[in-house]
Amino acid sequence: MSLQAAAVGLGVALVPQYDLADEIAAGRLIVPTQHHCPSDRAYYFVTPQGKANTPRIAVFREWLLIQVKSE
Repeated sequence: MSLQAAAVGLGVALVPQYDLADEIAAGRLIVPTQHHCPSDRAYYFVTPQGKANTPRIAVFREWLLIQVKSE
């Protein structure tokens, strides 16, 4: 459901890579940052391409990256 919500512009989704391959291939979502967190379980920050650099998304992305780096 989180991927569907992100694809229609309701927000962002943090999901494992295997869940988003089809969405990215279809062009419905992009990964707006190249930062990856080392983990045995990887999650990706995705958003519709046209919304990747909106102020709200940018602020949330920066906050999220700070949180992950501090772990």
